[in-house]
Amino acid sequence: MTKFAVLPMAVALLAGTAATAHAADVAEEAVTEFRFTADAGAHPLHSASGVWATPDREVRVWESENVVKIDSATWQNSEPFRLELSTPDGSALGVGAYQQGQAPETLRTLVIFNGLGCVEARAAVLVDRIERNAEGSLTAFDATLEHYCVGSDDQGLHAQVRYRA
Repeated sequence: MTKFAVLPMAVALLAGTAATAHAADVAEEAVTEFRFTADAGAHPLHSASGVWATPDREVRVWESENVVKIDSATWQNSEPFRLELSTPDGSALGVGAYQQGQAPETLRTLVIFNGLGCVEARAAVLVDRIERNAEGSLTAFDATLEHYCVGSDDQGLHAQVRYRA
């Protein structure tokens, strides 16, 4: 059985564990952390893994025109990386489970690593927390991602992001 076959089960499982967004009653420390593992043969991150976190490594999490972006493309980093998450209709992401590559399609992804990219994919994302301030800027984002680029079949990117402004 391929991972494509288990992706619907993963989405259902992720949906069952989704938490609701909440306003922070206690001030939280600013943090940005991106944890990932890419299977051998996964495109575009073949056999890569890591934990990129502040303050040791600069990782940006931001939103522009309802596209959430996780970005390590700074002058300090040797591995330029970008992950973009959005909805097909352009609406803002909220807490919940999203999927790409199977009906109903509720997610669009873009993964770029060292100049190589993947747009056509099967993916599942669970957004556990997303918060914006009064101006609409992203202030908190927690999500888990499973991403399989078309052509990489069973090899995928598995990632978690945690962000507090």
